[in-house]
Amino acid sequence: MVTVSVFFDFSKAFDRVDHLMLITKLKNLNSSDSVLHWIYSYLTCRSQAVNDSVADTVSPLSLIRTGIPQGSVLGPLLFTLYLSDFQYVLKNCKYNFYADDLQAYFHCKSKELTDIESYLESMMISMP
Repeated sequence: MVTVSVFFDFSKAFDRVDHLMLITKLKNLNSSDSVLHWIYSYLTCRSQAVNDSVADTVSPLSLIRTGIPQGSVLGPLLFTLYLSDFQYVLKNCKYNFYADDLQAYFHCKSKELTDIESYLESMMISMP
């Protein structure tokens, strides 16, 4: 038997979360309207600026249109819920998934490696 492992590290994954898509997914997971409203208000109407301490300047505020706050307990949870539909893409393998890291692995006979390679290609194309 052979084990094939594939490791994914989603680049800037937390910054790419679409707020409305997250709210839709949370609604499909039967979250209450009050929870949906609270999370939406938590995510929207945020802005950021860059502080350049060398030049002693601060950039103008920029509205944040996507993403979830990082460095909080809620961030990884919201991101995991956002990608909860991975289970439908990763149905023919075992996987470990937390926040922006995914490990998919397959156990197969060495003569099945070509089939696994084809499956991996189609899986990566169909990922959300």
